[in-house]
Amino acid sequence: NNPDHPMGAAQSSGSHLTILHALAGKPLPMGDPYAGIGFHRDIVKLWVSQTLGHDKFHTAWSPDNGKRYSEDFPGRTLGKDYPIKTIEEAVCAALPLLKSWPDSLVRWGELQYIESEVLLDAITKLAFEYNIPALPLHDSIIVAIEHHEIAAKVFSDCFRARIGCLPTLKSKQIQCLM
Repeated sequence: NNPDHPMGAAQSSGSHLTILHALAGKPLPMGDPYAGIGFHRDIVKLWVSQTLGHDKFHTAWSPDNGKRYSEDFPGRTLGKDYPIKTIEEAVCAALPLLKSWPDSLVRWGELQYIESEVLLDAITKLAFEYNIPALPLHDSIIVAIEHHEIAAKVFSDCFRARIGCLPTLKSKQIQCLM
């Protein structure tokens, strides 16, 4: 880590979930969409990500998710600790729009495309209107720390312009490896 090169990252929390709700014209509850559902937010996020990346509800956790969980919690099994049907029921009760996911006309590719358009809009605006270089990383943009606040505002503005609502943003400082 090089402390001479601090960077800031503005990341959308629940981006695909937010976009899905906006496309349906149904507001997503305020705050972290993965919190307050009765299970650790990482488990809820894992279920939502696995579900929105597929065209129906799963009957089991993916092997990759199970493997990562077992690596993080040796001797434990994701499916036993968190039966997928139990998580599905809790998430669908808290986020009713997801109940209709298997019949939705919207799929992960459209969600990913819309999210990438927001990132391109934000990076382009930062470059040409503010002369600020920015790097995309999944659902995030990375800028020099001194540009962090303007980058977060631009990201939010571009999200709202393209999707019609504000994202839930998380920000953090990261160190640039040089």
